[in-house]
Amino acid sequence: AEGRGIGTALTRRCLALARAAEKRRLVLHTRPSMAAAQRIYERLGFRREPGLDQEYPGITLLGYVRDLRPPP
Repeated sequence: AEGRGIGTALTRRCLALARAAEKRRLVLHTRPSMAAAQRIYERLGFRREPGLDQEYPGITLLGYVRDLRPPP
């Protein structure tokens, strides 16, 4: 489904659900090889947060965060 807007639509839906649940921020992880997904996240306002990166045997996950509302 790459290039058909599915990833953007899914990410926007996750943002809408998080806002509806009154969450302050949304955190996600992606693999370094998923450059298209990273472009979507950055276009939708996510920023890289290296402190959220995770390492598992054979897998590296990059952390991204998007603030949804100001902290209390």
